[in-house]
Amino acid sequence: MEKNAVRSGAFARRRRDAALPLLFVAGFCAYGCNHGSMIYTPLLVLDGGGDLFAVGLQATVFLALAVALRFWLGPLADRRGTKPLMALGLAAYAVTTPLLGLCGTFAAVLVVRCVQAVGMAAFFPCALSAVSEVAGQRNSGLTLGAYRLVSSVALTVSAAALFPLVQSIGYAGTFTVMGAVGALGLLCVLAAPVPGPSQRDMERGAEDDGPRNPGLLSQLRQILAAHRLLAASVLGATFVAALGYGLVTNFATPFVEKAAPTVNAGVLVALVGVGGLVANPAAGWLVDRRDSFSTLAFFLGCLGAGVAALALVPAAPAGMPLVGLAVGVGYFGVATSAVALIAKRIAPEGRSSFIAMQQNCIDVGAGLAGIFFGTLFSFASPAVGFVLWGVVTMAVGIAILYAATDAKRRAHRV
Repeated sequence: MEKNAVRSGAFARRRRDAALPLLFVAGFCAYGCNHGSMIYTPLLVLDGGGDLFAVGLQATVFLALAVALRFWLGPLADRRGTKPLMALGLAAYAVTTPLLGLCGTFAAVLVVRCVQAVGMAAFFPCALSAVSEVAGQRNSGLTLGAYRLVSSVALTVSAAALFPLVQSIGYAGTFTVMGAVGALGLLCVLAAPVPGPSQRDMERGAEDDGPRNPGLLSQLRQILAAHRLLAASVLGATFVAALGYGLVTNFATPFVEKAAPTVNAGVLVALVGVGGLVANPAAGWLVDRRDSFSTLAFFLGCLGAGVAALALVPAAPAGMPLVGLAVGVGYFGVATSAVALIAKRIAPEGRSSFIAMQQNCIDVGAGLAGIFFGTLFSFASPAVGFVLWGVVTMAVGIAILYAATDAKRRAHRV
């Protein structure tokens, strides 16, 4: 028995050592394709004679379809395994991205973006789930934090590298290069030794205990119902943080430029990104050490304080660096600690479903921020809105701490 356990452990370590680099490269390729398409499709539409309504429509359709598909693809990944869906997602990017440069009408662009929405919905939640499983429980938080850094690096590289490509070889050539990057990511996914459901059961020595085949949406409801506190805390915190991030990215720069014309408002957004570079690995490391909701509450507090302090930047411009860092640390810390908590507390059989819902909270929250706060600012000044949402964000963190403490107290009584 001991020899079998040692062999199983050695096999798991070899699989992890082989899979993680491949998954990181695949993630970089997928993020690069996704970011590049989001940055340059609007320019392609405008250069093709489209207007701003068309630009907004393609973005909205892309995002709405991805959100809807995750309700189905998350449970499907839990049932069939993450690797097939990661491959599907990267194949969607590899095949359709070169077609963007060949689209002669807006309708064709819209069709391509719909297929890319399948890629976004299929790849990203499954990739996070696969990375957490391959990394193992002990270091899953730190590994996920490092993996989320890939998104920031891919955004920086794609934004910097694709512009000169467009200038030299045009949209068709640039999107073809992006498709080749997606194809490289697909090869990495196919080569990565990611365990599927059947292999996972064999490694654990699991036995079939009868047919279990609920509908995909029923499966999702069961998973969320079985972890109500985790669902309410992680999904609620992510949604609130995404609204705050959308508030900052949409309204902070014009507010600062108008209220303090001598201040370089662009520095604020850059510092938010720097805060994310710090928070991603830090949040994962903290969850590895504590595995508690206090990490989530701490980063919500940072975000809330940073958002509220935005109202003071015109009066105290010297404090803007701290404000930007607090917002970045808070938002990215919430997003990473939420995924890390899911990885720690949810078995692989339900993890992709949970992560898919968490990703939906990010997209829906960020998408609603413009409408929600734009409406609010028609009745109140932006400074009031920043303070109000900062207080709400901190209050949500306190509520999560209270609920977690109360649940522990009741569990001890039983």
